[in-house]
Amino acid sequence: MIAEPEFRRCGLAREALSLLIAYAHTTLALPYDSFFARVGYDNAASLKLFKSLRFIEHKRVEVFREVELRLRENFVEPPIERVDWPMP
Repeated sequence: MIAEPEFRRCGLAREALSLLIAYAHTTLALPYDSFFARVGYDNAASLKLFKSLRFIEHKRVEVFREVELRLRENFVEPPIERVDWPMP
């Protein structure tokens, strides 16, 4: 979660998730299809983030109003945009 509004929509979450997935797959030998996320129906920003990383909708959990997304097996690491730090 990026709590501070001025640091949102800068590519930080996408970069962090890309690095986490790459590390877990290459170093820990976790298969790509073992990654999943549960996101609330109304959380458009998170849904967009995971879908941009090639997660696909696996199922909907109506009782919790959540979508379960799973990473495609043929995951290709997306290019990481450069983030200048510290942020202006």
